This record gives sequence, structure tokens and C-alpha cells, in this order.
Amino acid sequence: MGHNSDLDINNSANVKKILGLLSRAEKNFLHFLKKAVGKETVIFSKVAINDALLNQEVATDFKACNYGDKVFDFLIYDETQSFIVCAIELDDRSHSEQKSHPEQSYQALCDDAAIPLMEIPARCGYDIAALRSEVFNYLQLKHQNQLFEVKA
Repeated sequence: MGHNSDLDINNSANVKKILGLLSRAEKNFLHFLKKAVGKETVIFSKVAINDALLNQEVATDFKACNYGDKVFDFLIYDETQSFIVCAIELDDRSHSEQKSHPEQSYQALCDDAAIPLMEIPARCGYDIAALRSEVFNYLQLKHQNQLFEVKA
């Protein structure tokens, strides 16, 4: 396997793997989300906004094109049609400290990119049928919209 030449390999002794990529709340939600969406879509977690959205000056009012280390908690992706079905932000304790730039809010970014955003409060359990219904409502809407899009 190759490696990123930008990495400082001289400091590699100071690098340790993270034992858990997701918080407890995120792991719990992912468990329910997997049951809700089954194998019809792919779930990505901790996706950098810069990897999911392309900032075009004519399409946005945002001052910065770089969203730094901001991530979507989860993205639901339709692998067969190659599109993002929706973004999901899990509202847990970690989000209360992060909401500092309203002009770059997740909702505004998703609205600008025409990606539905689900903001879900963190809980111990989730209604799998309701979660499935909401996600697949977005999936059906996206498929219907693609039928009417004019391809250039």
C-alpha cells in the first residue's frame, strides 16, 4: 500500500490509533440506522464536508470554501445511482459546543447543495420503522426528481 507523502514519518512514534471512531451515542444510532436502511444504501460516518460538498462561488453565499474539520455524522448513499440520499446530524452533547458559525450551519450547507438533512436527537433507542420511512422518503423523492431532470 502506498502512503501519503505529506505525512511526517519522523514523528510516527507519537501516533496512536483511536480506539473508537464513533461516540457511544453515534455507535448506538448506527446500530439502529443499519437495521432501518438494510442493504439498499451505504452508510458513511464522519464524512468531511469538504469531501461531500463542492463549494462553487456562484452557488453559495458562504465566505469560506474550506469547511475545516467539520464533518457530517452520517451520510446515506445510494450506491447504484451514485448520489447522497441524505445527511444525518445526531444531536448529542458534542454538538452543543460546535454550533458557533450560523452562517455555515449544516442546514444552510445542505439546503444550498439540495441534500436533505435529518437532525436526530440522541436517545437510547429509535423507532426503526419510522427511521426507515424517513430515509426512504428521501430516496424515493430523489429517484422521482431524477426522472424529471433535463440532462445537458
